[in-house]
Amino acid sequence: MTKEAKQELEEMGEETESFIETQSKLRSTIMNATKLKSNNYMGIDILDDKGAYKNTFTIMKELSSVYEEMQENDKRTGSKSLNLLLETIAGLHTLTSPNI
Repeated sequence: MTKEAKQELEEMGEETESFIETQSKLRSTIMNATKLKSNNYMGIDILDDKGAYKNTFTIMKELSSVYEEMQENDKRTGSKSLNLLLETIAGLHTLTSPNI
């Protein structure tokens, strides 16, 4: 969350502490789930270099670029990174993705 957004929410009487934790957790979950060889194990960041959210199209395009690699990695290692990613961005708690 940007400082300006936080200030604006607080001025409206909104509580911001849990949102910051949620955004931080969301960011780290997506980055950790998408750390792959093709992106030098950096993961995909939902924030730009200035700390603002990337637009949804950009995030989804970046995620689509590693989708197949995530599938292959999960099959090879037995991990569930793709399911974790899908649960995180879709807000689902039980998800079975075909082809995994």
